[in-house]
Amino acid sequence: MTGKNLFSPFSGLILIYISIAMIFISEPWLFLVIDQIEASIDNTNSSLLILAAGLYSLIRTAASLPLLMGSLIISNVTVNKLFPDKINRYTEFAVNLIIIASIYYLVLLFTENHPDVYVPLIMTCFLFFTATPGHKRLWVIHRCTTTAQLLLGCYWLDLSPSLGAIGVGKDEVAVSMKLAANFLQSTAVMDFISMCFFIPLVTIAFITSILINNHYKQLQQLEKDKQRENQLQHYRLQLVQARSLQEMHSLVHDLKTPLTTINGLCSLLEMKYGQDAKNRQYFNRIDRSVQNMNEMISEILYEKIKREIAVSDLINYVRAQLIPEKLEQQIEFNLENSSAMIKVNRVRFARAMINLVENALEATKGVPQGKICISTGDAAGETYFSVYDNGIGISAENLNKIWITGFSTKNTSGLGLPFVKKVVEDHGGEIEVLSDSEIGTTFTIRLRGENT
Repeated sequence: MTGKNLFSPFSGLILIYISIAMIFISEPWLFLVIDQIEASIDNTNSSLLILAAGLYSLIRTAASLPLLMGSLIISNVTVNKLFPDKINRYTEFAVNLIIIASIYYLVLLFTENHPDVYVPLIMTCFLFFTATPGHKRLWVIHRCTTTAQLLLGCYWLDLSPSLGAIGVGKDEVAVSMKLAANFLQSTAVMDFISMCFFIPLVTIAFITSILINNHYKQLQQLEKDKQRENQLQHYRLQLVQARSLQEMHSLVHDLKTPLTTINGLCSLLEMKYGQDAKNRQYFNRIDRSVQNMNEMISEILYEKIKREIAVSDLINYVRAQLIPEKLEQQIEFNLENSSAMIKVNRVRFARAMINLVENALEATKGVPQGKICISTGDAAGETYFSVYDNGIGISAENLNKIWITGFSTKNTSGLGLPFVKKVVEDHGGEIEVLSDSEIGTTFTIRLRGENT
């Protein structure tokens, strides 16, 4: 019945204070009801008495609705505090009834109104037998609508002359209305009308509760379906990524065969024409190129292979992958520790840097005086690489989602930044991002330990 704690006790107290104010504000309207009762007696007109009964029910419902809503919130919070674990339903019912009835009685006695015994009882019983949604907005709709319907039905029941003998309707205005009905010989009519309002209103409250709960279940099911779809999308992306990596590895591995052939033929040619100094220089350059290509292939095929490389050489390798003459943005390089040596997988780490630069190029596309700055340096024993752009920035709500595989706001694969993060973590480093729509975005990679 209590479920998740959706509100604070403070909101419940505010509603109770509002109810006390409304009870005092409604007193002039109750005098209008009394005038209607007197008019019905003077004119011996039962219709005026029925109109007075309707007005009385509406006034009392409007004044009591915030009181019971506040009581329900305080009761919900109290039960969750007293019984944080699972609680027996009947114990929960008793505790809720005591809290709701106590608040209801105290407030009505404070405002010098006669409390009805059965109102908190009917409210608590209704909530005991009907589930309530855990969604905050639907919780408010459920409680407000069903409580208002039940209250309106209860205050119509107050006006039944036959139920007065068992303590129903002891309020001064309700008693006056029953006496007027007796004087006008309309007790049977008043009993009938009271029941005609009470029974349908309680029935409608149950139907409303069922409809709202069914709607909540549908929302939950839609949310679960959405989560399942996201998981399937994530698995599909992982499958595509794995298949692409496998195909790339196969293609890269196949490059070793022609390289071996080139290396062998180069050795044969060197044996025949290597006496000339200039030819030996050419053969040495071919041999170094083949060796570099073999190292690159090994780094692509085996992620854990790391070699020492100067920061400047790594940045030059990244720079070689860009085509400045085709770019409308300005690219700057600021290398403070260009001679420092780091131990990385050159191909994968450079690819991660290139991904960051390509994202920066996309973010500054169409931006006046678009600028990208690639910086390196040392700080606190760490080597850092920074890519800054003055582009459109990343919204705060998406800042924590950019590392999720498949997430994208530009209809791309959503694999780039997760790949960057994985490469950085494989190197024992960290990556952080700072972004603002007015100043742009900065990605910073920090390497430490054996990598510095």
